[in-house]
Amino acid sequence: MLTDAQGNVKERHDYAPFGDELLAGVGGRTTAQGYLNPDTQPGVNVLFTGQYRDWELASSGMASGLDYFRARHHAPALGRFMQPDPLNIGAVGAYPQTWHAYNYVANNPLVNTDPFGLFRPAGGCVAPTPPPTPPPPSIDPCWLFPSLCWAPGRGEQAEAPPPPLPPPSQNPTLPTNQGLWHAAVFAIAAPLLGGAYGANGTVGVGLGGSAGVLAGLGGSVAIGVQAVADPKGGLGIAITLNPGFVGFGASAMGGGQASVSTSKSIFGLKGWSLAGDVSVGAGPAIDVGISRSFASWTGPAQWGPTTLTTTVGRGAGTRAAVGSVGYTFVPKALSTYCGKP
Repeated sequence: MLTDAQGNVKERHDYAPFGDELLAGVGGRTTAQGYLNPDTQPGVNVLFTGQYRDWELASSGMASGLDYFRARHHAPALGRFMQPDPLNIGAVGAYPQTWHAYNYVANNPLVNTDPFGLFRPAGGCVAPTPPPTPPPPSIDPCWLFPSLCWAPGRGEQAEAPPPPLPPPSQNPTLPTNQGLWHAAVFAIAAPLLGGAYGANGTVGVGLGGSAGVLAGLGGSVAIGVQAVADPKGGLGIAITLNPGFVGFGASAMGGGQASVSTSKSIFGLKGWSLAGDVSVGAGPAIDVGISRSFASWTGPAQWGPTTLTTTVGRGAGTRAAVGSVGYTFVPKALSTYCGKP
């Protein structure tokens, strides 16, 4: 209902379940009550479930135009989207309504809404709580020189087996109370959930590059910014800076980047790591790096997840860095949780 400053009703809008507008002459509705005639354009464009109705697209053949749901357009007269779900990373076999990439809210508009055009039944996204920071370990110089003072119990610590994954939920959905940043992270990282679950570790995609000159000693740097997902449904952004000091060769390259890690949580990527990488190419170029995180600069060696990163793009030169120390940031403010696909 649209009113003026004095509270007088100027327009009324009723909708069929999938958004088709019920105009004057339908079910006893009249223009005197504020309902519109079929040839009358409303005074506002924000209509069905708060979405923008593109009246300029009425010529598309849809008498009431198309509704803009950010990710794609919806045709109220059809009850279908005009483009497939961009996050359709796999239907849930037990839920046939998820098999159709064009349907609106799993054909249940009396219960569900779709604020972004990315709806998937059930599940939900909430801001995750990262694991608590462990207390600093005691100083142990043997961590740097394990061969000189090795004893049982020192050296690499066996990782405890991960807890069993929770039963899979249906495909995730972003609730309306999430901010724009969370919506963006969701749209970019949610397609990775299937890969993370299949790999039983984090996966990421983004942009990165490396450059440096090494002749035994020297200097190089690699950087990457990736959207990441884990098998428990965590989504976020990982930013890695990796300076190198030992190696040989000279190169510079940049391009698309992908990674896979043994970490079961996106927050397991956070922190220090020891790494190495090889970059090759003149024109088309590739850089392959491997890193392993560690708990601290002091105390017994407590190794964390291993990450394999590949960058493909344009560059020149050949370089191998075998002594690199990096740090990865995973900002909690840009993270969300959606359950498994």
